[in-house]
Amino acid sequence: MISVAVGAVTVSVASVSAKAQSSPQCNLVPTPPVVTDVNQAWVQLFDDKGFIDRCLTVPYGVFHRDFHSVRSDDGKKGFNDKTSSLRYQIPVGWQAVLYDDNGWRDSPYYLIGTGRVEEIPDLGSYSDKASSIAWQRIPGREN
Repeated sequence: MISVAVGAVTVSVASVSAKAQSSPQCNLVPTPPVVTDVNQAWVQLFDDKGFIDRCLTVPYGVFHRDFHSVRSDDGKKGFNDKTSSLRYQIPVGWQAVLYDDNGWRDSPYYLIGTGRVEEIPDLGSYSDKASSIAWQRIPGREN
């Protein structure tokens, strides 16, 4: 089980896919069925399709400019160009954006909040491309 602490906020993430059980460092604590507070938002990136192998959990408020230097949930350094599947829970009116290059540049991939856990088991042509992540409020899409 995993909870990620960022400052005074601890984000616990739900395991919603049976395949994630093959990644012991990614077993997760349940979250509410719907989040409305952005401080409960999270994104979990997986090294392989189908939510397996290494993962990197990114709670709201953490902006990774360069995945080369981040540590995945198992403590290993580097997650650049690794993401092949992901899941997230972000409230309506917010999104996380993956970028193909460091420094939040080039080819954005938008993870638009619905409040519920969303899963993308195969990123297709975007697999092994993500290099940075940022959080954004979506104008006009507030609750």
